[in-house]
Parts: sequence; C-alpha cells; structure tokens
Amino acid sequence: DVLKKEPGIELVSLTADPDDTPITNADNQVFLYRQGLEITFQGNFFATIDYLNKLEGLRWRLFWDKMDYRVEKYPMAEVTLHLHTFSDQA
Repeated sequence: DVLKKEPGIELVSLTADPDDTPITNADNQVFLYRQGLEITFQGNFFATIDYLNKLEGLRWRLFWDKMDYRVEKYPMAEVTLHLHTFSDQA
C-alpha cells in the first residue's frame, strides 16, 4: 500500500533501517522492535499532501520521525520521510 502508484508522485527510493532497536521491559525482556523506514519521493506540494494523507490512512500504524521537503525546481520537490513501526519480531 505504501508503494502504490500515486498520481503526481514518483518514488525515488525506499530503504529499511537495518537497526531494529529492541524495546525492553523492566526485566530487560524484549517485547517490541522499532523498525525504521525511509521513503524518498518527488512531487509537487498538493500531490505530496495527498500522499501523506493516504499514508496516515493506512491500516498499519506508521510513526513519523522526520520529514525533509526540498524544492529542487519549482513546483517539484524531493521529500524524504523517516518513519517507523513496531513489531514483536526482529
């Protein structure tokens, strides 16, 4: 769903963060892993807003860490999203 073809959006790269950070309880038992994802795409402002809204509406919970929005040549921008999710598996 994250990679579905979106009008006005061109995927540049998709990278998984290899460092799955374990989250432990008070007894140092791992119960969740934080799994990072970096998505870079190009699009204009309105296509970007539409895509971000669709990402938020996915059935998976994605947590936002950072977003870089750079206008390379108006009206096109390159957007890099740093997201993460949680899983009980590494």
